[in-house]
Amino acid sequence: MDNLYYYLNPRLLKPGDIIEPGNWRKELESYNSDFDKGTYWRLLREQTFELERIKRFPDKPSRLDCVFLSPTREDAEQFRRDAKRESFNLYKVSIIDTRKLIHHGSMTHTDRQWSNMLLVHLERSARKYWSGCDIHIKPEILTESAVQIVELVQMRTEASYP
Repeated sequence: MDNLYYYLNPRLLKPGDIIEPGNWRKELESYNSDFDKGTYWRLLREQTFELERIKRFPDKPSRLDCVFLSPTREDAEQFRRDAKRESFNLYKVSIIDTRKLIHHGSMTHTDRQWSNMLLVHLERSARKYWSGCDIHIKPEILTESAVQIVELVQMRTEASYP
């Protein structure tokens, strides 16, 4: 099936469950003023990527209002390791509304160490991300559609339960 992707979530979900877009926005909005340097750079990165999307790529889905997917199990497992999300369960999912916007991007443009970079470098990375450069390296897929859980591929024992 062409409409199958991989998705990570800390909760134990079952086939048929629906994941709505926008969880990343909720996480970013939950940060308070007592955050560390890494959180500051994450917020700056997302703000810059969003502004570049609005200015130059308005036909792309917002990272803030989407579901993040991986095209292959290997890509999802690599992201889980890189992002230190070992306690997340791995699911196979399908996009519910394939008419909604989808973007194929490369996390090589989002996962850099920004603390030593100028804003112009961050803006350049955002343009590369939105233009689809290097999508074969550390790929991620954004969709504005909700996704449906097809199956639990790999369960982590540390997962939290709803």
